[in-house]
Amino acid sequence: MNKKKVVILVLVIVLAAGAVGGGIFAFKKQKDKKTKVDVYPVSLMDMGGGDGNGESYSSGTVTDDKSQVIYLEDSDKVAEVYVKEGDKVKEGDPLMRYDMEEANLNVDMKTLDVENAENDLVIAQRELEKLKNMTPVAEAPTVPDEPEEPAPKPEVPEKDGDAYNIIGKSAKSYEGKGTQEKPYRFLCTEKAYVTGEYLNYLKKHSYTAVFEIHEDNKKDGDVLNACLVNGSSIKEEYDAESKWSVASRQEVTDEDTTEPDTTDDSADDESDSGDDESSMGYTASELAEKIREKEKEIRELDITKRKAALELEEAKKVSGDGILKASVNGTVDTACDPSDPPNDGSPFLEVRGQDSLYVTGTLSELMLGEIQTGQKVQISSWESGKTYEGEITEISTTPVDGSNYMGDGNPNASYYTYKALVKDSKGLHNGEGVDLNISQDANSGSSVLCIEKAYVRTVDGTSYVMKEDKNGRLKKQKVKTGKTYYGQAVEILSGLDGSEYIAFPYGKNVKEGVRVRETDELAY
Repeated sequence: MNKKKVVILVLVIVLAAGAVGGGIFAFKKQKDKKTKVDVYPVSLMDMGGGDGNGESYSSGTVTDDKSQVIYLEDSDKVAEVYVKEGDKVKEGDPLMRYDMEEANLNVDMKTLDVENAENDLVIAQRELEKLKNMTPVAEAPTVPDEPEEPAPKPEVPEKDGDAYNIIGKSAKSYEGKGTQEKPYRFLCTEKAYVTGEYLNYLKKHSYTAVFEIHEDNKKDGDVLNACLVNGSSIKEEYDAESKWSVASRQEVTDEDTTEPDTTDDSADDESDSGDDESSMGYTASELAEKIREKEKEIRELDITKRKAALELEEAKKVSGDGILKASVNGTVDTACDPSDPPNDGSPFLEVRGQDSLYVTGTLSELMLGEIQTGQKVQISSWESGKTYEGEITEISTTPVDGSNYMGDGNPNASYYTYKALVKDSKGLHNGEGVDLNISQDANSGSSVLCIEKAYVRTVDGTSYVMKEDKNGRLKKQKVKTGKTYYGQAVEILSGLDGSEYIAFPYGKNVKEGVRVRETDELAY
């Protein structure tokens, strides 16, 4: 009898446990039915700006107002102008000659800008990879930190060895006479700043100075950065108490210029970083946000790098003999005096084009480094249907506003305008709309599909996306990837096509079997 009671009791407990388990399972199933994850069209993510086969399509406009406009930077100095206002010029005619000492120094500065931009981009890409390899942690209650008493701010010493931290009126250059030919040269630390008082001193006496940052703070070390200041170009007085960073060329505050702690706390920093990102970590939502922020930072750094590269190429065009030649046939509208260049942002020299028609189009940032001046453009008239051939003469270094983009492609990518000369333009007229197509070589490296890297997740060497299946649910899909462009876009060689929808692969609800909701508004 007792045995029967025991058996019955055990059976009741098992059945009860099963009922509870079944209830939990049913609850999860019910919750999954209500959960939906947004998925986005792959076609909208394609960052190539074209059909993915090495071609870039956009619409454009015919114009006859092509002109050549020359602006001077602070470091530019013109030795001679060969034309005057009203002169007729042809393509290839000399217009003016730069002072080559200034021009060569400008090339060196632009080269440093490119190197700095490349280094910043590499660092950000490494940080992104670290984030992508992290595993999210569970949500945890936050505990408020106890406020710390602010530490006193130690004063910054004027020098660190031979290198200056502060360039004030008492600073002594290690070389130079203050002229443009032989400027004062100062060895500076990476955190060095120039006082407004010293800048006013340069202005008052029309002195020229170069503030240099060398490797290991030694004069014979490689130049890491340099800032040229021509006192004769300074138009207004500076606040004598202001401080201007040599590295960033920006004004800095007292908080930025306090003496750094000289104790070796790199190990503590690494330990703290490890605690934040490995031990403590991020929740799924926090990690997704960190990745979004880092992707955005990389995009901006990449644009900065390529703009710096384009500016370097422009600077190199005036190296050699320093002669700038006309790039269009036309009339000189503006020609300023080299001894009195404009300081209000207006052009130094301008040639208004004539006798030719041009088209203006746009290209994706991912093609910015692939497309060059001199390449051919296929043009199709909206009105007549006739086709023409153009040659790219100019590519902008500044991205256009999204509302002015004239083509199909990823709205998260930046786009740049270009101008192309139409030599045989019979039948075209000013203001006419056209379709434009730039074809690249088959070996240019363009792939069938190129999407934002954030939508591809890699675990243990295997890459996959979370895509919508035929039943409207999420499915893990392995993909084969190719080249990575600028740390933010990746080629998809197989496993995915432009007709499908995929989800951002991070977050607690992103898992196989979850229902999806199609949307055209990308996550970021």
